[in-house]
Amino acid sequence: MTKRKGALALGAAIALLGTMTVNAAAAQSWRAYRGANAARYHRTALTAGERMFMRTVAQANAGEVLAGRLAAQRASSPEVKMMGRQMVQDHSAAGRQLRQVAASHRIALPAAPDRHDRAVLARLSRLRGAAFDRAYVQAERRDHAQTVRLFERETQRVQDPLLKTFVLENLPVVQRHLEHFQRVQPGR
Repeated sequence: MTKRKGALALGAAIALLGTMTVNAAAAQSWRAYRGANAARYHRTALTAGERMFMRTVAQANAGEVLAGRLAAQRASSPEVKMMGRQMVQDHSAAGRQLRQVAASHRIALPAAPDRHDRAVLARLSRLRGAAFDRAYVQAERRDHAQTVRLFERETQRVQDPLLKTFVLENLPVVQRHLEHFQRVQPGR
């Protein structure tokens, strides 16, 4: 019986050692995978202000994409049509990038514009031609000026590295949009 207990103990020890080796290898493999995909598994806690900023920007991007589509369809000026297409392209890209940041924190973002942007879209959808051009450019100047101020403020406030990267990469894009809309003279 003693030999049998010894053999069982030895077998259990070998099995336990094998399990520990497999678990250690699996843990090491997981750490390597997670390290290679750090952005995907990034889990710092966001502040309430960072979450609010992300929601605000997600809604603004959705509004810009819809307004840009309207401009591409209804504007009379080729320059305004072109800017509408550029807004769709740039704000769609920013929206995708922001959704990646949100996904890394397991946060759901709104996919629709806020109430203010919906009202602007409703007003723009009733216009065509030069009247549309003037109203669209005016709305874009105002919205991009507000967005530039928001992004500039957030460059100082945001602590999360992924969100900070988003802000720093997209601030120059929004500034470029504002400069362009300030130069456009619709209906002249």
